[in-house]
Amino acid sequence: MELSTEYNVNQAIGVIDPLIKLRNFTCMGNEISGQHAKLTKADFQNQVEIIRSEFQELVGGVETENNLEILDGAVDLLVTTLGMIRKLKEAGFNVDRAMEK
Repeated sequence: MELSTEYNVNQAIGVIDPLIKLRNFTCMGNEISGQHAKLTKADFQNQVEIIRSEFQELVGGVETENNLEILDGAVDLLVTTLGMIRKLKEAGFNVDRAMEK
């Protein structure tokens, strides 16, 4: 069954809007905590460890079929990855261009 363009756009908006809100919330939290400006190698390594931990939580939820852990792990993985992207942008990486590819 082929979906109409209108349906696809509406579906995309339904997914994108919560992602934009999550991004804004994450950016605000990083600004308040100052995490976005912590740009040493150790800071990046720490962010990677946080991302790894959230990924393992997601994997664990899938393996044990724990829907709450799956959902929590997936959202936390997004939040921590957005935090890394914010750090990269603050460090001078052209994040916007990279995301267009």
